[in-house]
Amino acid sequence: MRACVVLVLVTEGAVAAGEPVPLTPLDLKDVAAVQPKGGDVTKPTEIKTADELARSPLFRAGAADELKKHVDFSKEKLVVFAWSGSGRDAVTGATRTADKKLLAQFLYAPGATRDLRQHFKVFVVPGDAEVKVENNPRAK
Repeated sequence: MRACVVLVLVTEGAVAAGEPVPLTPLDLKDVAAVQPKGGDVTKPTEIKTADELARSPLFRAGAADELKKHVDFSKEKLVVFAWSGSGRDAVTGATRTADKKLLAQFLYAPGATRDLRQHFKVFVVPGDAEVKVENNPRAK
């Protein structure tokens, strides 16, 4: 008996009609990020050009050069979340098409613990995507 394997590749920025494509935050272990106190998880910073990245107060000197390796500003942008909250707070994201528009939708799920932590997440999304942040309706 022969088995048939079908492999479907989805490139970054390619979004099937209506089908969400999960977004993964960048691994910033080697990037000199500044974790500002406070911030609003529902109002992320969009960085659309290399110049904006170089001037951003969210990253220390030299971090822009490292981050440029992860983004092609001619087609993509960075969405940066920086906020204080429960250690169990989470932000997840996905891109999808809605009404013929590309949407980068992020869901914030507040944690139930009382510890105060600084959070810092950076996502690469298609440059023409509209960014929306909502509270996760399933979060308790």
